[in-house]
Amino acid sequence: MSAMNSEVSARAFWRRVGVGATYGIVCIMCMVCLASCALPWQGSPSPSSNIQAGDNQNGKSVTLHPGQTLLVTLGSTYWTIQGSSDSRVLAPAGKVVTSPESCSAPPGSGCGTVSQEFRAASSGTAQVTASRVSCGEAMRCIGPAGQYQLTVQVTSS
Repeated sequence: MSAMNSEVSARAFWRRVGVGATYGIVCIMCMVCLASCALPWQGSPSPSSNIQAGDNQNGKSVTLHPGQTLLVTLGSTYWTIQGSSDSRVLAPAGKVVTSPESCSAPPGSGCGTVSQEFRAASSGTAQVTASRVSCGEAMRCIGPAGQYQLTVQVTSS
C-alpha cells in the first residue's frame, strides 16, 4: 500500500509542479512583454508634431523639419492670421480657428484665441504673419503692437 501512496503522491506532486511551472512561464512572458514596452522604439525617428508658438514668439524664429506641424495661437480674437509667406515651405494644415472665451474684462476686449496649424513641406524659410487693428475696446493698436511675425526655418537634417 505504501507503493501505491507513493505513486499517488508523485502524481499529485507533478500536477502541482506542472501547474506552477505553467503559471511561472506565463508570468515570465508577461514580464518580458511589459519590459519591452519600456524600451525606446527602434524605428526611424519621427519629428515631434507638437511645435507651438504664440504671442511670446513674436519677432523670433523656430526650426522645423519636413512633416512637422506648427500650431500658432495668438491670445486675442482681434488677431487676423495672414498665413505663410511661402506655402511651398510652410503650408496651412487647416483653417484659422477663432475661440472666443468669456473673461472678466469689459466687453469688446477680444477675450479668446486665434490659431492656425501649418505643416512644414520642404526646406526653406517662411514667415507666419498676423495683424490686428484693435488692441482692446476702442483702443487702436499702434506700431508693433498690431503686428506679429514668426520666422520658420525648415531644414531636412
